[in-house]
Amino acid sequence: MEGTELVKAEVVELGTLRASSAEEMVSEASGIAKSLTKVIEKNKLFTKIGHRKHVHVEGWTTLLALLGIVPREVSIEEKADGGYIAVVELVRMSDSTVVGRASAECGMDEPTWKSRPRYARRSMAATRATGKAARLGFSWIISLAGYDATPYEEMNVGGVTAAPAKAEPVAAPAGQTTLIHPADEVCVHYGKNAGTPVSELNDWKLGFYYLKAAENMLKPQHSDADKALHAACIAEHEKRQIDLPEPDDDKYQQ
Repeated sequence: MEGTELVKAEVVELGTLRASSAEEMVSEASGIAKSLTKVIEKNKLFTKIGHRKHVHVEGWTTLLALLGIVPREVSIEEKADGGYIAVVELVRMSDSTVVGRASAECGMDEPTWKSRPRYARRSMAATRATGKAARLGFSWIISLAGYDATPYEEMNVGGVTAAPAKAEPVAAPAGQTTLIHPADEVCVHYGKNAGTPVSELNDWKLGFYYLKAAENMLKPQHSDADKALHAACIAEHEKRQIDLPEPDDDKYQQ
């Protein structure tokens, strides 16, 4: 028509996602979310805290791979006190464009990480930065998949372990030849079993205190002791090769 100018719709690119409208973007992302859910559920790449599923960093990096994006470590700085700060950026594989960036810390003020080897603190800082970078750009896709938008590793800041399936022993103090398991160091800090090491709890009590600690961590005023107890219970479950209990399990209701 004379006097009418056709305007080409602007295409938005997010990794492999390409869309010219919000509806198209959500539709494409929903397809990726469905594929992601299958991987996360099949491989148990999440931990349930309360009624919410928090995805492990392996699940977040799976999402990045589906989007044609890879994380790249930019820097890791050791602080004067022995903690680490890591910076990770997200790179689109097709053209090496940086599409995201974040920093995260693993500090010596965290109850048990301060006892871990230097390499473990360094690795955790990078792990947290990777999950955070993915969250900042793509948490909305994780939400479309039905999961909580906060990575598990961020929920566990101040705790003992990053992923329950990979709980590592703590390095022994100088002069000792054995390794100390996290559950040997952390004690219950309330109730009838206050002062009891997590490793000495029977299976029922271990599950009970895991659920109580997970519930407490959802509260804004939760303490470092709650974080340490939660992570130690996870580590002890893995050590005994028993499954973590579900919050609605009647066996643990009192």
